[in-house]
Amino acid sequence: MRYLIAMRPDTEKESKKLNYLNDTFGVEQETMRKVREHSVANNREGMQVSPYEGQLLKSLVVWTKSQKILELGTLFGYSAMWMASGLGEGGQICTVEKDSSRFADSQRFFAESPWASQIVGLQGDFEELRAELEAKAPFDLLFIDANKAAYYRALLWGEGLLKKGGFVIADNTFLFGGVYGEKISDRWSPSVIENMKKLNARLADQNLYQGSMLPTSEGLLVAQKLF
Repeated sequence: MRYLIAMRPDTEKESKKLNYLNDTFGVEQETMRKVREHSVANNREGMQVSPYEGQLLKSLVVWTKSQKILELGTLFGYSAMWMASGLGEGGQICTVEKDSSRFADSQRFFAESPWASQIVGLQGDFEELRAELEAKAPFDLLFIDANKAAYYRALLWGEGLLKKGGFVIADNTFLFGGVYGEKISDRWSPSVIENMKKLNARLADQNLYQGSMLPTSEGLLVAQKLF
């Protein structure tokens, strides 16, 4: 089994390592595989977690005993399914997607997955869905994997819906090297890079969170809310 890698490895050694991780820890359920193949066909696989990162998300759900999850950024539903697979009986994940086409695709995949009753999809801008999400709060876990320019705003907005002791997980927090000065394309403006640095700094602030960066290919920041 071989996968496209979200961040293309620079060396053969790195490629072998990532393939080993996916082969060993990223064993997918059938609907997950269909979603990943759909992402590849639409040239969007780099926008979602890899299989082994999906398994890591599932493990974090299990380890934190999270039963109510809020995800900002559904894409086609791959990460939502991985997290749903770690929920206990009665657990629920609420996932928000702004793009109507991606939302429709995710709903189709959710319906045929084993977790159809545990995943609630909402279409729209997360800031415009405040009232509906407040009715479901407090959440045990907040996963941010949406528009990178909105990450810091999403954190400030979402942490108010998160219980004290709950967890924030944010993907792509290296911003493809931008946060540590790697030369990157014009895709990321200085303001986007600065806002990602602010998110990282807030989740590293030990007065607010107990957090650390997991050094995945793109950086996966995990932090527990202390306030």
